[in-house]
Amino acid sequence: MRSKIFLCLLIFILISMIAAGCEYQYLAPDFAAQPPFVASLNAGVHETDADKTEIFSHVNSHAPNENTEAPNPDEAATPTPEPETAPSAEPETVPEALAEIKITAVTLSVSVLSMDKGDSHTLTYITHPENASDIEEMNPAWHSSDPAVARVVNGHITALGEGTAVITLTVFNCEPEQCVVTVVIPVIKIEVTTDRSRYDAKETVRFAVNVYPEDATDKSYNIDISGINATLAGANSIAFRGAGAVKITAAAPNGVVGEKIINVVDLDEFAAEVLILTNAERTANGLGELTGDEALDEAAFTRAHELIRSFSHTRPDGREWWTINDEHGIVYRAAAENVAMGQNTPQQVVADWMSSPKHRINILNGQLGRMGVGVAMDSSGRLYWSQNFTD
Repeated sequence: MRSKIFLCLLIFILISMIAAGCEYQYLAPDFAAQPPFVASLNAGVHETDADKTEIFSHVNSHAPNENTEAPNPDEAATPTPEPETAPSAEPETVPEALAEIKITAVTLSVSVLSMDKGDSHTLTYITHPENASDIEEMNPAWHSSDPAVARVVNGHITALGEGTAVITLTVFNCEPEQCVVTVVIPVIKIEVTTDRSRYDAKETVRFAVNVYPEDATDKSYNIDISGINATLAGANSIAFRGAGAVKITAAAPNGVVGEKIINVVDLDEFAAEVLILTNAERTANGLGELTGDEALDEAAFTRAHELIRSFSHTRPDGREWWTINDEHGIVYRAAAENVAMGQNTPQQVVADWMSSPKHRINILNGQLGRMGVGVAMDSSGRLYWSQNFTD
């Protein structure tokens, strides 16, 4: 019975100590030496609250019974566990990938830009740092110092007029970025003109260069003359040293080029060639060659220029053609004249004369032994031909 009572008390003490968070040491009781009141409790005597208090105090104080064996001092006491302390809270670290990285600067793709009027260009920019997290939040602001020169919308520039404009990009509180835009009116066409396309080698030719549009920013150009028999003889002037094709080239700084090709002929050489070809026809027909004559050449030269004014065997003043011989002191008993216009070469004009019966008769007239030849050119480059025969 006593063991049951003791077990109940022990259980009650353990529960109380656990609830109170107390530490206890179990001491085995000596039933043979229990105090009288303990025996009476074991006998079923009613216990008071004071008795319970005494028992609880007795047990909690771990006071050993006088018959209880003292603990061995050599045995290590069970260490009292330290109460667990909650770890101190450290500041929460935000992962770098989730941290906000702000834009600190922007850089435009170009800082200086030259544009032709009517052209367009889109400016691009780079944000710094490149991994900024607020790129989607930025609202870039574009501004042109002179929209009449260069208009900008979302970085797209349109060149509208001649001049200079500064394009400014502003992002957040970053230092503004600027691009200086210069708009020019480009040369789009160059014309090189002369008064005709064919010239005598004895002439000095003037040419003109026209640059379009007339309000082009830079209307300068360089002149190049190609042709072994031509050279610049001054501002927009060419001198010739012989016959041949000559090309005049004017080139603007932006690469626009204008060209003019002219044909240079030597009229003196043409006149000499006509004499050679005419004698070839006479020889082919069994006749003797005609002799060239300086006075007759001068007379034929005069008549060739008169043909420009009046293409006729009648002179511009109304007199007959043979009066030209008298003016040049030519003595003759028989005379004849062939004229032509529009033929470009000696071969062509002699062939045309030989195809005309009346002109052919003069060339193959056996009574005629001398001949002068004159060739003239009008303002359009057309050639006029004259043959003056005497005996």
